[in-house]
Amino acid sequence: MASPSLSRLDMRTSRQSWDDAWNKDLKDTWARYARMPNFAAAIPPICSAQFAESDQFRLHLQQETRVVCALQQGLAKWAYGRYAEDEFEDKWKALAAADRKEVILEGIWCMMSSPDMVEKREYCPDSTSEYLASQDGDIFLHMLARLLSADPHETISEPIEIPHPMVDRFLAVSSANQGNFGLRMMTRLHRLSRTHCLTAIV
Repeated sequence: MASPSLSRLDMRTSRQSWDDAWNKDLKDTWARYARMPNFAAAIPPICSAQFAESDQFRLHLQQETRVVCALQQGLAKWAYGRYAEDEFEDKWKALAAADRKEVILEGIWCMMSSPDMVEKREYCPDSTSEYLASQDGDIFLHMLARLLSADPHETISEPIEIPHPMVDRFLAVSSANQGNFGLRMMTRLHRLSRTHCLTAIV
């Protein structure tokens, strides 16, 4: 929904300055969204109607769902293996705070090298390096754990979402709008975008 801000620096220059610019943009974006009733208030009815009638958009939604599910299944297999065999959590907690933040920033930087992630990250106010590295790295571990399915070998058909009060309020579809299929598909795509981004970061 929001376009990339001109305040963001080229990620190939100063990584920390680039990260700081992103943090500012996310903060400003969600301060703006907080003043809006919800996502539906910003979407003209004709726009949601066009999405409702678009077979291409439906196919895109299905494809994105499959991509995110596959990504989370791969994450689960990797994470359960690391937890079981590599003492991942203990090693993570043993890192110095600056090193944990650098690891997280590296993950964010690698994820953002994909151009389509710029728009997806707009719905992730909890994707900043400061937040993920906070509480001695526990926030990162908690987010990772919440993105994992109970069984690493399980095939999932619905992505595991991370709730967030501001995002959930903004993307909520009221009972009055439940019949607006286009709006529901659009909010669904934004939730998928958020989940895709967070899964790719961790």
